[in-house]
Amino acid sequence: MKKYTQTKSVNSLTLFVFFVICVNANVAIASSQLMQKRIEINCQGPLQECPLLEQSLEIRPQKIYHYQQKFLLIEFEQALNLEKIRDYFNQSETPKRQQRQLLKMFLSTLNQKSLKHFQPTLSELTKRELIGRVQPLVINNSVLLELEPSNYEQVLRIVDSSNADHINKSKIIEKTAPLATQSSLQSSQQKAKKNAASLKDNSKAFSQLVFDKLAQQKASMDVTIALIDSGVSTQHQELHHLGHLKQYNPKDNSYEQKDTGFGHGTGVLSLLASSNQFQRSISVLPKANYLSCNGLPSGRYHYIWVVACYDWLLQQPRVDIAINSWLQPELQCNDELLYSLRALWLANTIPVFSAGNFGKYELTSRDPVNFKLFDDVPLISVGATTADFKPYADSSYGDNLCGNGVVSPTISTIGTELLVAHPFNRDSYQIVNGTSYSVALVAAAIAILIEQAPEAPLELIVKSLIENSDTIAEHPFLLKALNLQRSVRQLRQNNTQLSIMDD
Repeated sequence: MKKYTQTKSVNSLTLFVFFVICVNANVAIASSQLMQKRIEINCQGPLQECPLLEQSLEIRPQKIYHYQQKFLLIEFEQALNLEKIRDYFNQSETPKRQQRQLLKMFLSTLNQKSLKHFQPTLSELTKRELIGRVQPLVINNSVLLELEPSNYEQVLRIVDSSNADHINKSKIIEKTAPLATQSSLQSSQQKAKKNAASLKDNSKAFSQLVFDKLAQQKASMDVTIALIDSGVSTQHQELHHLGHLKQYNPKDNSYEQKDTGFGHGTGVLSLLASSNQFQRSISVLPKANYLSCNGLPSGRYHYIWVVACYDWLLQQPRVDIAINSWLQPELQCNDELLYSLRALWLANTIPVFSAGNFGKYELTSRDPVNFKLFDDVPLISVGATTADFKPYADSSYGDNLCGNGVVSPTISTIGTELLVAHPFNRDSYQIVNGTSYSVALVAAAIAILIEQAPEAPLELIVKSLIENSDTIAEHPFLLKALNLQRSVRQLRQNNTQLSIMDD
């Protein structure tokens, strides 16, 4: 009888032998179990004692965000150094699906450890009946507490004092400003049309962008696109085929499908997912998979709800693209979303943002598009052009004031005179302008690139998109417009070369 002794130092050959033994013995191990075994081998023990996890920890100031004294979001002091995690994934050539699973396990384990330290405080708050809902958010290592406004000061004192012994001395308590009074959604000049019989459709724009050749003829698409917006409605005739589209509303912790932003989210979704069965071409990807998260209730930005949406996206089996047709209301060089956006990227989700409609303002940029995801990875911001690919005057462009050399937009495409569905009734439409809608078209282009090369690294997808765009203006700032056909051709070539190198 042979005995196999696994030493503490496990190399790649041992891992290979382990899988061969499993196959030869015809042992049926579920995918999740195999993933756990890989983690234990790489970590030389349980995930909770993983050197890789421990070596990637860093300390940050604890932050507390509040919303109308009804919610507290407590971000714990420990975080992952996501650049180190990214380096590990790149060096180990971890497959995409396993990369997402591994990142989720790391983030979840860290959050569980932090919650264990915080448990005495939670017990105290619960015992005094000061809080209701308790919701861990693993994506940024935090916990969301719901409470009565009358208990707010007392809860804050208990949270602050009870953490004094084990929270880093440099911690800060950050209370965000009251909810912005201006909308954060990036659309402009919406014209509601109740009778759409005489309206043009989007077929000319789609033809110019070559969507008609590369997307609409496909019977289905194995791509999942998520909208972080103000919710959507599928009651419109163009969207009724989506049926029970999954939507999460973090503010009320519900899954009711509703549009709270006066049709904005529904309009953006319709550019992607309309059935095109009512004598007009509205959308480019009716056969893709869609998710919705109401992270901007009533069209207004607050960090708590957006990061709760990102956490929800992380819990899904797969999200390829996260559409953010909005910006933070003010330019403050505020990178509060960057950590969660990096986590989404490492989970193989490409975030895409509006560049903004502040082209006629003195300061045109807004957060978070003033930042890069990583030094060599841009955060994609999308500007709007006219139908003939001329710069759209309202679209934001140019340098920002944050001193990091980021120029927005990353890429531009048609964002004017587009026809979208509006939830006023089941057959009402709007003609719209703005970067909210050009974002949807760039997201569709990214989806097509992913479909062309599902296992290609995200860096290669984004590089193919940006480097093959057309220069439409050089002064006062460089503006580049989407060239989907060239991007697809270059991705195929680069991905083939990459596959040959891997072999």
